Amino acid sequence: MKAHFINGQFTPGHSRTEIVVHNPATEDVLDMARSERRPTVLVNVDHSMKIMTEETFGPAIPLMTYNDFEEAIRLTNDSIYGLGACVYTSDAKKAKMFFEEVKAGTIWINDPLTDTTPGRSAG
Repeated sequence: MKAHFINGQFTPGHSRTEIVVHNPATEDVLDMARSERRPTVLVNVDHSMKIMTEETFGPAIPLMTYNDFEEAIRLTNDSIYGLGACVYTSDAKKAKMFFEEVKAGTIWINDPLTDTTPGRSAG
């Protein structure tokens, strides 16, 4: 795996991190010839990595485990951006806690990105 990824937010070869989904036609997640980032799923990431704390402009999703729901909320709030946050849960108390404690401009519960119709909030 080459070391190009989302403007330096992730460097393949980190001791635990794995790229689990990417275009199988190439080993590189960034096609330099076409300046195209391939859809990528990362596992075993942590908050020491920029991919977890900075805004990512590319089709990438980092997946991180947490010990309890309170830690998940703390990690969600560990960003200077707080643009949006989403939680999937069937527990109404956890959904309410997430809504009340997460600091984000938009919060989705079990239904992400349903209110992003262009022009709706922009005039």
